[in-house]
Amino acid sequence: MPSEVEQWARDPAKEHGLELRYTRAADPEPADPGFELLALHLDGYSAVRLRDIQHATRSGWEGATPAHRAVALRGEHPQPLPHIDLDSTKGLIETLTRAFPLIGVHIEKIDPHVCHIGRAHGITRKKRLRLQEIGPAADWALTCFTSSTIDITRLDVGSGYIDALHAVGGDPPNR
Repeated sequence: MPSEVEQWARDPAKEHGLELRYTRAADPEPADPGFELLALHLDGYSAVRLRDIQHATRSGWEGATPAHRAVALRGEHPQPLPHIDLDSTKGLIETLTRAFPLIGVHIEKIDPHVCHIGRAHGITRKKRLRLQEIGPAADWALTCFTSSTIDITRLDVGSGYIDALHAVGGDPPNR
């Protein structure tokens, strides 16, 4: 089931906006096959390029208010973030990399079904992100994947899946 997203911070003077992500997860073994139990939890942050947003509303998605109330009733609250630079893609990647061990990189206009997850190792002079990827089995690639920063549509950090990959795979080996 796809994650639901609420816009978390938006400043028209910035290149990127930061979103708080919620995840609705289905019970893996429902007691009655006719019903599905959903658990709603906070699940990391996403940064999106504001010019890529075609439509946004102040209230979020349909059902956002009950989602907010459900999360608050569970006692879950957004964790304060360190300063995240939303002025440029380079600054965003650098500050997210300092704050989180792994980053999810989406290049949705090229391949909307793929998220590259790993440790960012800087941006080249030709504005290409160098990302040492970690695979679904928490094994590290020995070389870096590169992608033009202009093609990046979304960056994810702090989600349960990304954090679990880091917990199992640890830090990347020295290149």
